[in-house]
Amino acid sequence: MSTGKIIGYVISGILVFFGVLYLLAAFAADAANPGGRLVVGTILVGIGLGLIALIKLREPPPEQKITVEQKIDLTGEVELEKLRCRNCGAELDKSSITVAEGAVIVSCPYCGTSYQIVEEPKW
Repeated sequence: MSTGKIIGYVISGILVFFGVLYLLAAFAADAANPGGRLVVGTILVGIGLGLIALIKLREPPPEQKITVEQKIDLTGEVELEKLRCRNCGAELDKSSITVAEGAVIVSCPYCGTSYQIVEEPKW
């Protein structure tokens, strides 16, 4: 929280506190000018609450972080093969594979070739 917000909240708290005191004093048995105290108390509470609303309106909305997680469930026996580059035949690791706009892209660090992996139908 920034220093300006803290100062704003402290000032608005003081204004609301004194506004409530003035409102309570307006209803005291020996109040000399209850109408004036009622008006001043209402104004102080209104300014304090308005300052709090102004601080809240100026806060930026919280940043939303979206995480997409894709899980694959393989059925039956699966034999893993090492991924090799189509162009030079070099063995590739997981850092060579990226997903861009839903497509799996392989980039070979040895020859610089980039291509999309397309899954063939199994029928």
